[in-house]
Amino acid sequence: MAMLTLELPPHKTRAAFNLRRWAELLADRELAKVEGRIETDRHGHIIMSPPLPQVMDAFSRRLRICCGASWAREVC
Repeated sequence: MAMLTLELPPHKTRAAFNLRRWAELLADRELAKVEGRIETDRHGHIIMSPPLPQVMDAFSRRLRICCGASWAREVC
C-alpha cells in the first residue's frame, strides 16, 4: 500500500504567511460586516461559520461561571 506524505513549509514560513493573510482579512471592510466565525485553513482559504444561537451563547456563559473565574481567564 502506498503511503501519503505531506511536507509542510517550515514553521516560520507558515507563521509569516498566516500573519500576512490575517492582515489582509482584517483590512477587508466587507468581511468585517459578516457575522459569525471566520477562520482560515492552512492554505489561507476562508472558512465561515454562522453565529451561534443565543441558547449556545447563554450556555457557554453559564459554563464559564460554573467552572470558575480562573478557568475562564485561562481559556478566554
